[in-house]
Amino acid sequence: MKDVTSYIFVTDLNQAADDVACELTAFMTGCVGADGRGESEARFYAQQTGRAPLPYVLDRVDGGDGNPTPCALWEDDDGNYGNGVAIFMEDDPHASEIDFLRARARLFEKQAQWFGEAGFYVVGFRLVEHAITFRELPLSEESV
Repeated sequence: MKDVTSYIFVTDLNQAADDVACELTAFMTGCVGADGRGESEARFYAQQTGRAPLPYVLDRVDGGDGNPTPCALWEDDDGNYGNGVAIFMEDDPHASEIDFLRARARLFEKQAQWFGEAGFYVVGFRLVEHAITFRELPLSEESV
């Protein structure tokens, strides 16, 4: 079996991201999960960028409701679970793609402030390599 590597782009916020994770992800990538959260932000993405949803973003099954989603809550550098928004990616994003994602996150932050939702702000970004290594372990002979 071949080892598997994927990447996780994390946007850290100053507070819990429960209320904005799906919307932020859709605004940044154009990708929406099965539950439909973020559909209007995905439309903003298409209108503002003229681009299709990012093809390298992966859906994963969220443990909360069982729906496939391109994002999840993530722990920030200080150990606060849920202050980060993780976007799952199939490939290592190029520097230009990371710059694009950062710019989209900053624009989402500004637009949220314009609409009176100024309770959160972006405090940083991280790229996490997620590697799964497969190795076979020897089995002892079964006793009869």
